[in-house]
Amino acid sequence: MSSPNLLPVCPWFVPAAPASLRLGVEALRSEIELYAPRQIVQREEEPYSEIRVVHSGLLSQAVINRRLSKPLAMNLYAEGSMMGFLNLFTGVQAPRLVTCEKRAKATVVNRQLVLVAVKTNSQFLLEFSAYCEIAAKSELIGMEALFSLPLEERLQLFYAAALLRSGAHPLESSAEYLRMPYPITRAALERVIYVSRASLDRLLAAASKSGMILLQGGERFVRRRDIAAMTEWILER
Repeated sequence: MSSPNLLPVCPWFVPAAPASLRLGVEALRSEIELYAPRQIVQREEEPYSEIRVVHSGLLSQAVINRRLSKPLAMNLYAEGSMMGFLNLFTGVQAPRLVTCEKRAKATVVNRQLVLVAVKTNSQFLLEFSAYCEIAAKSELIGMEALFSLPLEERLQLFYAAALLRSGAHPLESSAEYLRMPYPITRAALERVIYVSRASLDRLLAAASKSGMILLQGGERFVRRRDIAAMTEWILER
């Protein structure tokens, strides 16, 4: 089996799958799809029928509660992530809304082909099961953060998680400010860290005033010292 994921497992950002697993999935009669920002890739009423291997950009997957008219939770899928294996084995109902947050490219494979490979190839089964395990851990610690951390720390945690997921380690850098690798809309950020629009506006205004975040040339930078504690929070898990 391939070496385990070398990057820390982060909340909200689903880990990259091992290269050997991605190649194994892509070899199963796949096709390439391109997605534009804000494009709805899959609606929650549509059945899960495909697995996607993200090559570039950023996709999101949200749980919807129509009574509240808002997503209750959202995970993000950056380069190397795989999505669509939810309920692969059981087939139980699991509605999810998949949206493109940043122009993306993905390989798409029919889930039935993946299921056949899982059942007939023990090596593929081991790698696939290991990946499902670390993806589930990402979701669990994301929920832990939502239930246990105050709003200010959830924002800091989001920045720390984004940097770690991209391979940039805040605790190993000497730079005062680090560039955010995954720009997302405010609406998406609201859903990830579970905050109202008004509260997020106040939070971002305070972060900008304190110098925690800077906007330069259309890009966002975060001050490294302000996310050190939340970086450690991730590494402790």
